[in-house]
Amino acid sequence: MKPIRVGVIGIGHMGSLHARKYAAMPDVELVGVRDIDKDKAIALARECGCRILDDFYMADVDAVSVCTPVENHFRISRDLLRREIDVLIEKPIASTVEEADHLIMLAEIHHLILQVGHIERFNPLIPKLAMGDLSHVEIVRNSPYTERVRDIGVVMDLMIHDIDLVLSWNSSPITSLFAESPDKGVDSAFAQIYFDNNFYAHLRADRRTLSTVRGMYIGNGMYIDFNGNYGDPLANELRAFIHSVRTRKKPLVTGEVGKAALKVAIKITSYIKGELCPTSR
Repeated sequence: MKPIRVGVIGIGHMGSLHARKYAAMPDVELVGVRDIDKDKAIALARECGCRILDDFYMADVDAVSVCTPVENHFRISRDLLRREIDVLIEKPIASTVEEADHLIMLAEIHHLILQVGHIERFNPLIPKLAMGDLSHVEIVRNSPYTERVRDIGVVMDLMIHDIDLVLSWNSSPITSLFAESPDKGVDSAFAQIYFDNNFYAHLRADRRTLSTVRGMYIGNGMYIDFNGNYGDPLANELRAFIHSVRTRKKPLVTGEVGKAALKVAIKITSYIKGELCPTSR
């Protein structure tokens, strides 16, 4: 089987993990990595046995993981799609809905794979729920303080994972939402999302706690902890991307799925900033 040739642009914490996992896959050739920190790129390239990914070597790749700061997602992904290269973008898909729409359009025009890195979709600890299974959920996602992600607020960094999960469980329209934060959404936020079918979700995210907590209370009071070490969600996500690249089948987390989560995250952020009333859709 001919290997899928991939590259990774942006090799911070997540990008480095992408590169190492690609390098370990038997049906994948990691062509190269790219980062503004040249020394870091050289070190990781040596570790993974690949090259520094420049414009010359871009011609050798079939697909790329974009793991840069969010402000660069649109520009880099747009340029890759224009070169007819399949793209996996770490969440969120872009900074604005308009940027997301443009990337989706480019992928459709060129018949390309566009997948968004909502990794919890590939976490085996998280149950697959349907609208009839429960009346409400409360999801908590807390992490200790880190300098790793400071370019976006906690809603776009952490809560967006759970926004995506809730939207995957319930396709009914959102009728209203409420959100609050003690620091204007920098490191801590709480949101309530209400749906047309009477389902509702309470989401809490904090990245300044002493310990990591990731879990969910469902309607009957049962708590589900999805912070264990069972399985490898990132490897599952990357294998799914490679499968879509090889088979040309639509990925589980499409650009449209990523845009839907982004749209709600922007509304929650706007509410926290006082720019949106609680009944706005």
